[in-house]
Amino acid sequence: MLPRSKSNKASPGKKQEAGEFIPLPPVFYVKGK
Repeated sequence: MLPRSKSNKASPGKKQEAGEFIPLPPVFYVKGK
């Protein structure tokens, strides 16, 4: 999960494509940002 979070931070578009961060809570999104 840690390595994935880094990748998502580098490319915000990737996280949307994966669709794994979308279901996650908004708190996680803000934290990753």
